[in-house]
Amino acid sequence: MTDDRVLEYLRSRGQAAPPVGLVTSVMTAVEAAPEPRSRFAALLPAAVATGAVAIIALVGLLFGPGRDVGPPPTPTASEAAATVVELEGAVAEATERLAEADAVE
Repeated sequence: MTDDRVLEYLRSRGQAAPPVGLVTSVMTAVEAAPEPRSRFAALLPAAVATGAVAIIALVGLLFGPGRDVGPPPTPTASEAAATVVELEGAVAEATERLAEADAVE
């Protein structure tokens, strides 16, 4: 078998007429195909929910209770400073009470 005979055989097998309604059926199938979804369509609900939570948290922080939470602050050393005379008087009074009590010698 020669190359010419093989080529002639392939040419005769390769010639075919397409069916009459091929173009119409292909175009109908293309038009009926669903629109491709965006890559981010699956992430959109999660992004919206995260944004809503962030906005609610921000509004809660802005309009929520102030920083006055907990007990009032204790006085500082400068506010509660006593003089030396006041301290000596307090020590003398405490010593007198202990001396009057019979439990201390």
